[in-house]
Amino acid sequence: MAGKKSLEELKSQLNGWKAKIDDLHQQAAGVKPEMQAKYLDMVDGLKQKIQTLHLFVKDLEKDKEAGWEKVMSDVEKMMTDLDEGYRNALVYFS
Repeated sequence: MAGKKSLEELKSQLNGWKAKIDDLHQQAAGVKPEMQAKYLDMVDGLKQKIQTLHLFVKDLEKDKEAGWEKVMSDVEKMMTDLDEGYRNALVYFS
């Protein structure tokens, strides 16, 4: 994720991630009961990351100038972490 992203781009990305994670949640609901809790925990961790990112975006919307560079750097790191967590979870769903 190089360079600056607009708030609209971030929101669009977050919506895309939410759809992917919702899909994992549906898949987790269909696994064997003994594995379901583990899968749902992974999905819940990803959902928490999405919620945190949504809060960052809301903060950016309120005050676009204050700390833009710092907040965007943090958001980009969190998006990378979300991507890594999602890819790690996919191993269990494939």
